[in-house]
Amino acid sequence: MLNQLSFFNNLYFSNLNFLGKALYTLFFLIILSCRLYKKMMIENILKKEKSFILVFFLGVLFISLITLSSASVDIQHPLNGTNHSAINYLLINVSYLNGTDIVEPTNISVYANVTGAWTNIGNISSFGNSATSYNNTGNLTLSNSSTVLSAWGYINISGLLNNENSTSLNVTLYNGTSSISRTVPNYLLKIDNTVPLVFNTNFSSPVVKGNYSNANPGLLLLNISLIDSGAFTSIQSVFFNITNSTGQANSTIIYATNSAGNYWNASINTSWFIDGEYNITAWVNDSAGNVNNTALVLNVRFDNTVPSASLSCTPSPVEQSDTLTCSCSTSDVTSGVATTINTANPSTTNSGPYTTTCSVTDYAGNAVSSNFVYTVNAVSSSGGSSGGSGSTTTPSISGTVSVDSEKLASGYQARFSKNAKVKTSFTSSSGIVGEHSFELVEITSLGVKIIITSDPITVELGKGESKEVDVDADGKKDVMITLNSLSGTKADITIKTLEVTGEPEEDSSGNVVDKVKDYFGGEDEGEKRNNAWIWVPIVLLIAIVIGVVFYIKRKN
Repeated sequence: MLNQLSFFNNLYFSNLNFLGKALYTLFFLIILSCRLYKKMMIENILKKEKSFILVFFLGVLFISLITLSSASVDIQHPLNGTNHSAINYLLINVSYLNGTDIVEPTNISVYANVTGAWTNIGNISSFGNSATSYNNTGNLTLSNSSTVLSAWGYINISGLLNNENSTSLNVTLYNGTSSISRTVPNYLLKIDNTVPLVFNTNFSSPVVKGNYSNANPGLLLLNISLIDSGAFTSIQSVFFNITNSTGQANSTIIYATNSAGNYWNASINTSWFIDGEYNITAWVNDSAGNVNNTALVLNVRFDNTVPSASLSCTPSPVEQSDTLTCSCSTSDVTSGVATTINTANPSTTNSGPYTTTCSVTDYAGNAVSSNFVYTVNAVSSSGGSSGGSGSTTTPSISGTVSVDSEKLASGYQARFSKNAKVKTSFTSSSGIVGEHSFELVEITSLGVKIIITSDPITVELGKGESKEVDVDADGKKDVMITLNSLSGTKADITIKTLEVTGEPEEDSSGNVVDKVKDYFGGEDEGEKRNNAWIWVPIVLLIAIVIGVVFYIKRKN
């Protein structure tokens, strides 16, 4: 019976408070008394020794009092089988009956027996003194109530190594004159000093210097894989701390969930944050309280602002078959422009209004479009190689076009593109029929440059300007070229042959004046021409003098 009582005391009382122990003890004694009474009736003990009944129950009452007395000091914390880390201070909390067990204890000593020998692992005193290397961190605190008191404080267990051994735990309360102890056998105290394993590479999302927005791919997934290297602990909680990369903004805490296996994740709406760069740190806690916050992702860009785009095209309006040139101006402050898609030269084949588009996407997936509406004005094509068709509108030419002399005599008008050429043959003022070409070699916003061949002659014209040209160098003008207007990459030009009237002008290369001019030189064209007439009489006078002298000599 005493063995049963001892087993009962050690096994059941270790995790009950005082009231629970009292009720459990009373219940146990009633059951035990009933069993003993039944046994004595069977053996006729009651018939032989009536006085034995009184002795028996007095003994049971005495044992109960001893049991209740020994069970009144309880270890409330740490709980049997719980995990603890040496990086944290261990709370020791003991309840007792004031006055019955001990009066106002001033010290708690904690002992552990792992290998068969008792070792003091900490002390908590009202004076803050330390008895071992595992020092307490605060004074003993007493919590009063009408019957049950608590004494508690913290001990430093940083010197304890990792273990998961069954041990016997003893707490002893002192008040200077007396003490009372509580010993719990087979007490499982787990000490885990190993932080969870986590590195920067454990992050699968986001990535360093990644660009993210709610446009693509939507909510941002924060995902990390974790392993707790502790022998008997596991990952208990994970949260992500998001801070501005400059360190100026307040942090945002996002708690993660264990979705599957070793993966912990959470989703965030990046529009909660101002556009810019952020650092994301993972805080990982195991069940013993060990923390690892070394894993982080740097310079993650949150960008929820679309890029800017502006599309412009020239000329506008544009003539049919002319070249329309479009350019798209873009910018994006946070993540930068990733792609720009637009047509540099939209079609002008058909007349009418049209829309061309520039589509821009930044590196975070934000997209925007800019439209430009342009009008293509209808013009007729030159339609053949003769250039003599009766088109009522001005033709546009971009290659080589042959034009007959009759068309040239009445004035051939066309809208020239750069390098467009008109080939023709006509009778010049010298009476010679020759082939000639007029090619537009340069066009600007101010004017054009035209080269006339077969003997190259360069003619430059401004807007609205006309020039007459002598194509056969006979001193008479043969053709007039007029720049009517400019429109983008087109020049409206009229070429017309001239009727020759009057005598031809003197050729500067064959008359006497120019010969004298060439011999004596001059400053400029006007001065040379004026100086030439001065030398004519001088030359004539010299010739007369020479003639007179020669006559006199022959006479003599």
